[in-house]
Amino acid sequence: MNDVDFHLLIASVKDYGIFMLDPTGHISSWNEGARRIKGYEEAEILGKHFSVFYTPEDLDAGKPPFELEHAVRTGKYEEEGWRLRKDGTRFWANVVITALFDQQNRHVGFAKVTRDLTERRRAEQALRESEERYRQQSIQLTAANAELRQINQELESFAYIASHDLQEPLRKIQAFGDLLKAQQADLLNDSGKDLIDRMQAATGRMQTLIRDLLTYSQVNNARQPFDLVSLNDVLTTVLNDLDESIQEKKAQLLIEPLPDLRGSRFQLQQLFQNLLSNALKFQATDNFPVIRITVRTAPDGHTIQVADNGIGFESQYKDQIFKMFQRLNSASQYKGTGIGLAICKRVVENHGGTIAVDSIPGQGTTFTLFFPTPHE
Repeated sequence: MNDVDFHLLIASVKDYGIFMLDPTGHISSWNEGARRIKGYEEAEILGKHFSVFYTPEDLDAGKPPFELEHAVRTGKYEEEGWRLRKDGTRFWANVVITALFDQQNRHVGFAKVTRDLTERRRAEQALRESEERYRQQSIQLTAANAELRQINQELESFAYIASHDLQEPLRKIQAFGDLLKAQQADLLNDSGKDLIDRMQAATGRMQTLIRDLLTYSQVNNARQPFDLVSLNDVLTTVLNDLDESIQEKKAQLLIEPLPDLRGSRFQLQQLFQNLLSNALKFQATDNFPVIRITVRTAPDGHTIQVADNGIGFESQYKDQIFKMFQRLNSASQYKGTGIGLAICKRVVENHGGTIAVDSIPGQGTTFTLFFPTPHE
């Protein structure tokens, strides 16, 4: 390639500003890239000093002469910094100034290459700002987690108080009621005995509510250690606890063999205790309960269904029943606190699973539990 072709090539480059300076820093050539980046036409910029591209603060700092002196001394000067266009706007530039010498090693001028990196700098700045936002959010999240742990500790303390200190006066009320009926029976008329019975019934409901709240607090604590749990053993324990109710209602239970799960035995026992006690409880008075527990195992996990032939409910309440203190039936007809299914939902979620329900009024209800296979 001869000199003419080379100069034509330089002149046609559009992405890089490439131009020549004489030994004093005045512009002696100009290419298309320089015009596009800096905004000057060749005719108006030739002969001007290259310092016109520098910001006022760089001019005050003496950067233009320093850069030329450095290039002469070391052969090249390179930096990134703000430069000015003709219209006064700033752009972020990569600048390379190379000192030129003839065959006798006499300094004859400079070659200067400028590249507009404004978009790259904006992207880098946006990335830094994003990283800073992430850092701040991480700090806030850490603080929120610490606060949440403190709140959980306070709730656990409250649950302990509720299960012990609050139960004690209720036990005394029950005991005093029994003493009144036993020792003062001759002095009490039927109305007085009825009032004591109502007092003890209300006290019993409060004791049940406190126990259920304590249970919910315990299953709400996902920090409990997980071990390999036999659901068959869990169900055996639950059925023993519910044996009296099962016999009383002449219930029929059809249960497939259940899998082993990694989880909390206490929580899983609460899950099946609530599901089966509900299946026994919510029955028409003339109906014999039939409860089926079926299992389907797939590579991604276990699906367990608990189905009954009870009173059922309207499908519009499918989501509502998992909320705390939600009741679809009269408390006088079906005893309970409205916490049981909230406990079930929390237990399943603690084990990474899901719980869903389908029901038809008068025909029964089916709860579908899914427990995913844990990743190794």
